[in-house]
Parts: sequence; C-alpha cells; structure tokens
Amino acid sequence: MRKLLGQGVLYLGFFLSFAHAQIQQMGDSMPMRRDPSGRISAEKELLQQSKEYSIRLNQVRWQRNFLLAALIVLLVFFLQFFIRSRRATGDLQSLNKEIRRLEQLNDSKDQLLAIISHDLRSAVHALGVNVARIKTLLQQAKTDEAILLAENTEQITASTQSLLNNLLYWSMSQTGQISFNFEQQVVKPLIEQVCYDFRPIAASKGVGLNDMVSYPFVCRADANSLKIILRNLIDNAIKYTPPQGLVTINVQQDEQHCRITVTDTGIGMDEETVVSVQETGLSRVRSDAYGRRSTGLGLWLVKSLAASNGGHLSILSEKGIGTHITVTLPAR
Repeated sequence: MRKLLGQGVLYLGFFLSFAHAQIQQMGDSMPMRRDPSGRISAEKELLQQSKEYSIRLNQVRWQRNFLLAALIVLLVFFLQFFIRSRRATGDLQSLNKEIRRLEQLNDSKDQLLAIISHDLRSAVHALGVNVARIKTLLQQAKTDEAILLAENTEQITASTQSLLNNLLYWSMSQTGQISFNFEQQVVKPLIEQVCYDFRPIAASKGVGLNDMVSYPFVCRADANSLKIILRNLIDNAIKYTPPQGLVTINVQQDEQHCRITVTDTGIGMDEETVVSVQETGLSRVRSDAYGRRSTGLGLWLVKSLAASNGGHLSILSEKGIGTHITVTLPAR
C-alpha cells in the first residue's frame, strides 16, 4: 500500500515537472520577430503566437488537472482499500479468537456431559444395590443396618437430585428458557433457609456451617436464581471441605453492590482451575475432599446466574488452604 502511494506521488511529480518545462519552453519560443514588411506584420505574428501559446498552456493545465484528479481518485481508492483490509484483518482475528473460545467451551461441555452421564449411571446403580440390600436386611430383621443403608441411599438421592436440577437449569439457560423477576431481596432469610437445608449434610460429614450474616442486607435479584446460587456455593464448600473443616457465609454491602461470600477451609483450587472457571465458566474435572469426581457444573451455573442478575463471580483460592467465592450483585 505504501509502495503504491509512493509511486503515485512520484508520477505526479514527474508530470508537474514536465508541464512546467513545457510552459517554460513555450515562453522561450516567443521572441519578437521583425518582418521586413513593417510593424503591422510583426504585431499580427505576435498576436498569433500569443494565441498558440495560450492554447498550449490551457492544454497543459488541463492535462495537469486531469492527472491530479486521477491521482486523488486513486489515492482515495487505495485508502479505502487499506482501511477495509485492516478492518477485515481485525474481524478475521476476532473471528478466529471466538472460534477457539467456542471450541474450548464445546470440548469442556462434551467432557462435562460425559462425566454427568457416568455419575448418573453410578448413582442409579448404587440406588439399585442399596434397595436390594435394604430389602434383604429387613427380611433378616437387621433394622439398624437397614436404617444406616437407607440414610446412605437418601444422600445419594439428594446428590443426584441436585445434579439433575443443575443440569436442568444449565440446559434452560442455554436455550433462554429461564425468566427472571428482579426485585429487592433481603439476603439474610434466604441464607438462613439454605443453611437450614444443608446443616444435616454438613453435620454428617463433620463440617461446621456458620451463618455470620447479622444485618438484613438487600440486593436486587431474582429470588429463585439467588437461591440456586446460594445452594451451589454452600454445597460446593461442604463438598470440598474435609471433616473438622468450616464453611462460613458473610455479606457486605455498599451503596452500589451487595457481596455474598462463602469461605471454606477445604482443599482449595490451583490457579489453572480458578482461571478455567472465571474465563470459561467450566472448571476442570477434579476430586472433592472425599475422592469423588466433580464436574464443576455448579460453579458454572453460579457464574451464569450471577451474570444474568447483573453481577459477577470472583474466586480467591489456595491449594490446601481453602477458597473464598464471592458473588457481587446490584444493591438496587
């Protein structure tokens, strides 16, 4: 592009130099000639030469102006071509970046669905085995063992139900089927309700669950999606916290934002996993505090619902120390 523009300017310079030389040559070719017949003939000749000079000068000027106009049109054309080429290059780079992001997200989702299918099959198989075993224990009048096995079956059922609910909300969010009703929500009663549901699960795993919210903070959000956010945050914290660990819920608020933070003393996440969750929304498959594989679907759903409520998700975690997950929502 720069080479073409330089050549155009060079050609224009050559032509202008040629036109100037022609004009100067015409001026030099205009000497006054003396005719032997007298003064009248000389004046006629001078007038004729002046007319010829004027005609040739106009021709040169016209040629110069034409070439100048053509060069301007050419410059405009090349400038438009250059701008469009730059835009096309930028659009192509953006498109390639988006394609790579979608391919990465698609691979993560394929992996996620494969793990979910495996987990569901394992859960259904475990339920079938437990039911058959409970039936046998009842026939043998081993009530205590049957009760313990029934409690284990109940936990498997609850875990599977949670997975299916998350999968349902995930698929609905992908197809735009979730409707939101944004209202001012008092956060404390919602947290108390979710903590009440999870305290038996936390107690069965030897994990403490502390609700540190003492003030009726408010945020503007959809009540149902906010409950899903809280359930997944607390469920994840309990899942990744070993016995004798602690899960704590805090809330902070300013004029613009309400921040809900769930902190655990669990196994934590490495930097790669944190980046994966925050950039794609899908974490790598990893094991919880009890060695069971986890899909990361819950955190993906939290991030998606937080964004739909006008907020965002942030994670601070250290391997072997614990994790702080904060959901920031609009206060009004």
